[in-house]
Amino acid sequence: MAQGPEPVQTAVRALLRAPRDLAFEQVSLGLGPLAPQELSATTICTAVSSGTETAAYAGLPPLRPGPVYPRLMGYCNVACVSRTGSGVTACRTGDRILTHQSHQSAFRCAEADVIAVVPDGVSDSAAALSYLAQLGLTALQRVSLQAGEVVAVVGLGVIGLCAVAIAKALGAKVHALGNDGFRVDKARQLGADRWATADTPGDDRRSTADVVVTTANRWSAWAAALEMARPYGRIAVLGFPGRGEGAPNANPLDPAQFYDKQLAIFGCGMSGDRLRTNMGWILEACRAGRLDLDALVTDRCGYRRLGDVYTRAAAGDKRQLGVILDWQDEVDG
Repeated sequence: MAQGPEPVQTAVRALLRAPRDLAFEQVSLGLGPLAPQELSATTICTAVSSGTETAAYAGLPPLRPGPVYPRLMGYCNVACVSRTGSGVTACRTGDRILTHQSHQSAFRCAEADVIAVVPDGVSDSAAALSYLAQLGLTALQRVSLQAGEVVAVVGLGVIGLCAVAIAKALGAKVHALGNDGFRVDKARQLGADRWATADTPGDDRRSTADVVVTTANRWSAWAAALEMARPYGRIAVLGFPGRGEGAPNANPLDPAQFYDKQLAIFGCGMSGDRLRTNMGWILEACRAGRLDLDALVTDRCGYRRLGDVYTRAAAGDKRQLGVILDWQDEVDG
């Protein structure tokens, strides 16, 4: 059995007790002997999934039935393996791993929970954002993107901007539509061939895209996605149209768009058995310089600033994109 330094016995983790009621609690890890397929790790950093986490923080209606609060927050955790059980083969002591563990300083988990081992040459922050980038790749695979096709991305948060960069890396011509000039400019930096804000006159956007990837929730964004798709085009839905807005004022499947164009609409976000293969592609693209996820990082802070991050996001701060929470310095200090 590979054993590293003496493991920590407790961890700090973020817990949302109710809407806008965030706490940091000390929990016992119960680190006795590890099971053969188990490991323990100390968190280096986590990335904030702004859409999912801010929705929970603000108290938006849940996506699935069942208890909503209290809930752990976060699912993009980069950690250093401190100990491994005798049967663990996916990683070794000292490896950096990406898991869906929440915002917490340390943990123990099953080997099967390791999404990827982070290769040398990939920064901690890029690794933390890599799962969110993988969602963009999954959406493009779901609609069977072909090289040279036109991809329009509606909604330029972290996932939307990742979709811009990945579509470009896969050989597509990319159009980007957002509701903020800062984010639209970021899409241009990431390779978008055309870009516009939502208030740009729409005549040049109509029926231009083979594939539309929509990551936004507003009904106006959904209407833009329908408008931008070509006849027989495909729409990959990574957002949640109408979440937090109630019923739309217009038919979201207006026959003049959906039926007349014969559009195909795909629910996206679940990678299934492609997850680890896709993560390998994303991390290798980062290592090789084909994908610059660090360009999306706008904020780096200690984990105790998480409440401030949520407050800014809930207030609509468009200059906050990729947020990386540091755990080691604050916990050690």
